[in-house]
Amino acid sequence: MLMMKIREYHNREIGSILVKDFFLMKSELKPGGAIYSAIARIPLTSGGEHD
Repeated sequence: MLMMKIREYHNREIGSILVKDFFLMKSELKPGGAIYSAIARIPLTSGGEHD
């Protein structure tokens, strides 16, 4: 079922978003819920982009 939907929509554009950074996150499970922390930030811009 999932593969059928992927094939059906694989060429459909649903919008775009500019992603400037990738964050590697860790989660720690605590009794009150998960705590998320950034381990690393990787900039994805090429340096030639303008905001």
